[in-house]
Amino acid sequence: MKTLVYLCLLLWTGGNIDIGKIAKINQLKEEATNAYKNKNFNVAINRYEELVKLGVSEEPVLLNLAHAYFNTKDTTNAIKSYSRLLTSNDKYSKSVAHQQIGVIKANNKSYQEALKFFKESIKAMPENEEARHNYELVKKILEQQKKQQEQQNQNKDNKDKQQQEKEKQEQQEKQQKEQQKQEQKQNEQGDKKENADKKEQEGKDDKKEEKKEGQKDEQSEKKGKEEEKESKEKRSQRLQQMNLTEDQAKTILDAMKNNEVQYLQQNKKRPTKKPEKGKPDW
Repeated sequence: MKTLVYLCLLLWTGGNIDIGKIAKINQLKEEATNAYKNKNFNVAINRYEELVKLGVSEEPVLLNLAHAYFNTKDTTNAIKSYSRLLTSNDKYSKSVAHQQIGVIKANNKSYQEALKFFKESIKAMPENEEARHNYELVKKILEQQKKQQEQQNQNKDNKDKQQQEKEKQEQQEKQQKEQQKQEQKQNEQGDKKENADKKEQEGKDDKKEEKKEGQKDEQSEKKGKEEEKESKEKRSQRLQQMNLTEDQAKTILDAMKNNEVQYLQQNKKRPTKKPEKGKPDW
């Protein structure tokens, strides 16, 4: 039967078909399919890659090859394989290819890119509910990120504002302290100058007072000398009028003083009480 089929194919293609290649392709497809179903993805990848090298570009082969890479977490080759189907005329293959690249991007937290691929997947096949679900999920994630970012920005702004207020307050306090320090320094300098001026003025006042006292003493001395001189002149004039010399006047004064002393001594000896009647006064 197989011989008959090969003969028919040979006659139909004019003898240009490579029967051995077709047999090998069929065998690789069978082995790849079985390996994929049994989740032997590395074996499946090997068989599908051999099919691609043999020129097989069937979309189920390319899609399963990409899925096999995806299941082995080889995202680089998975994206490369899925990318071959992004322009496919088969809406299923095209939609799934966009969807799977979107999943890879989402897993890598590249949510904006993932959203674009999910959107293209839905456009290729609107009934792809899995792609639509992923689209809505990633959209919510982006909205949450936006809110979180806005909150973080607001918190940052508030923190920056608080920091600015704190720095401003610290600067004001620093300026106030510096101003107080300057005022204190100026007051100390003013007090020192005032004390110095006061001492200087006191010194000047003391000198003035000393000078004034000296002038008073000098005037008093001068006045005393003048009064003494005037007294001498008057006494000399009186003596001249009395035709007495100073020595004679001194002798007379001494005599008068002696008489006065004798008189006082005699008065001390006299009784102070009157004698009683009938009794002698002695």
